[in-house]
Amino acid sequence: MPFRTTADNPRGTSTNKTTLPLKILQISITLVIGSFIFANIKPYEVIATKFLSSFDYPVIAGILFNTPIIGGIIEFISNFFAFTLGTALWAIFQILEILPLLLFGHGRFLNNQIGKHGNAAKYAVSPNDSWETKAAKFLGNSLSTEVMRFLVLLAIGVYVIDFLLILTVYPPIQGNFGDFLYILQTAQWDKIDFVNLSTSLIVLFAVEFLVKLQGVVQQIIKDIN
Repeated sequence: MPFRTTADNPRGTSTNKTTLPLKILQISITLVIGSFIFANIKPYEVIATKFLSSFDYPVIAGILFNTPIIGGIIEFISNFFAFTLGTALWAIFQILEILPLLLFGHGRFLNNQIGKHGNAAKYAVSPNDSWETKAAKFLGNSLSTEVMRFLVLLAIGVYVIDFLLILTVYPPIQGNFGDFLYILQTAQWDKIDFVNLSTSLIVLFAVEFLVKLQGVVQQIIKDIN
């Protein structure tokens, strides 16, 4: 294959100059995603730590924990295991949150879903049908979009749980969650820690936003090349 110079491909240099900032941006986004991942893992690490500490250990285990060197090693292993368990829990939640975003931006997946919906049998509901038949027809008509609907509903539920867990690490008020609801109802805005509340929202949605942004940048790079 002959060697191609810039003169042979005058657009090559221009393309490289255009994509270089985008590639730097992509790498930077990846680094920022990593930092937010660690921030988002913290609530699950706390939950894992509380879960592991709820077990009653034998007396000999308590003696080992209080031994200077062995106790430190056991504590390190325990903390590492709690971090690993918290990371696993976070990964489950995060994947369920991001999955609809990724799939709804995937052309082949959407085409397949549209094709299934278009080719699916449509059952007309009659007023004379029993409620069981109406339910069966409704389920039959919506079967082609069941995956998309399930993923969206699941992601919404996971987001709510994730947000409540993050609030345990960044509490919006001094007190329990019931007090927070009372403060919202009575509009006592001065008692709300808006820094923690904003931090919770950023931690909740930052990874999804950055993953979407990274995908957009990647698509622009592909289109330029």
